[in-house]
Amino acid sequence: NLIRSQITFNAQSEAIRLKQKIRLENLLAQGEMKNGNLYIHHLTAEVYGGLFGLKGIFDLKDPATPFNTDFYVNDLNLHRLAAELPLQNKKMAGNLMLQASLRGTFKDQSSYKGTGSISIKDGFLWETAQFKAMGNLPLVKMEGLDWVTFREMAATYNIENKKIHTRDLALNSDTVHLGLRGSVSFTQELDMLMDI
Repeated sequence: NLIRSQITFNAQSEAIRLKQKIRLENLLAQGEMKNGNLYIHHLTAEVYGGLFGLKGIFDLKDPATPFNTDFYVNDLNLHRLAAELPLQNKKMAGNLMLQASLRGTFKDQSSYKGTGSISIKDGFLWETAQFKAMGNLPLVKMEGLDWVTFREMAATYNIENKKIHTRDLALNSDTVHLGLRGSVSFTQELDMLMDI
């Protein structure tokens, strides 16, 4: 019985794809199988110009596969990611930093619980003309609101009940700074309050 065996391993791969989409290169992994648990002591891989890392434990005895992981992404190039994946915003750019702790069971997304942080700098997230009217208020003329390009984002968050919750999401452009708090569901439904 392989699950009940005790195995120590070191692995490496030049390139793999997660779900046939996200490309990981120069993957290195160290871990062991013990008492039905898979321990990933150290896993790193290059991902779109940045570095991905993970450590965690996975209970393979349980068909639901409970897990507890910590992972990070440092300096991922969003422009390279957008060029390869079927994203609507092909102009997206910037350097992504993300870290998270996540636990739950693989087969039940409602069990996922975790915390983390994310930031994007030197980017192109999106541009909008929605603030143009604010530049032409009575007795006030504000420059730079015809087109606003958001270039930076930062937030801390927690994950629970199939939603990502934040109280401090900040989106910054040269002329407009937005603060948001609320949640986004795993099905991309937004429930946010915005401060300008």
